[in-house]
Amino acid sequence: MSLEKLLDHTGLLRVEQAAPLIAGIARGLAAAHAAGVIHCDIKPANILLGRDGAIKVTDFGIARSIMRHTANIQGTFGTPGYLPPEALGSAEFTPAADLFGVGAMFYELLAGSPPHTGRTAQETLVKTVTEPAVPVRERNKSVPPAIDELIQGLLEKDPAKRRPVTAAELADALDIMSGRNGWRWTPPPALSGGTPSKPDVSELTTAAIPMGPAVS
Repeated sequence: MSLEKLLDHTGLLRVEQAAPLIAGIARGLAAAHAAGVIHCDIKPANILLGRDGAIKVTDFGIARSIMRHTANIQGTFGTPGYLPPEALGSAEFTPAADLFGVGAMFYELLAGSPPHTGRTAQETLVKTVTEPAVPVRERNKSVPPAIDELIQGLLEKDPAKRRPVTAAELADALDIMSGRNGWRWTPPPALSGGTPSKPDVSELTTAAIPMGPAVS
């Protein structure tokens, strides 16, 4: 089941589920970044969850090589609500941009919707660039201050300021926090029971909106 479909069942997740889940996603991104690949479209639809607790980052259809991210990129691709401001304001898309997407997803897991939403894709993009995110604790009082602060750092509009340096650094921080609090990822009831089936690949078709000429 995709994380998107799980959220359709649950609405949101408790912090003790969300934090270790995001840590697992960050580990997957750290492996991709170490291999020289930026995902470019991190969102719940692109996370698959197994009944055995597996967490998989999927759909690298618009991923870019880190070595090429500053060269010959003439358009911006991704999903409004998860795209970072720097990708909207320039051609640059770095591993830190994936971390913004992780922050938007983390926020959604705890608040029920991404930090920036609008009636249209364009309105969402404008809000992403111009408006600060409402702290997640204002939408969910059960979120610990340390998690709220971490998410605010991930959603920092300037990637050089407060975002974690690497996905591995984010995973380490969440692993430490989860260990101290006894949090661990376990498949929710919505994932249990029934006969195992093949993944619904239709949900992996990206809803990304191309803006500008396609990248060759």
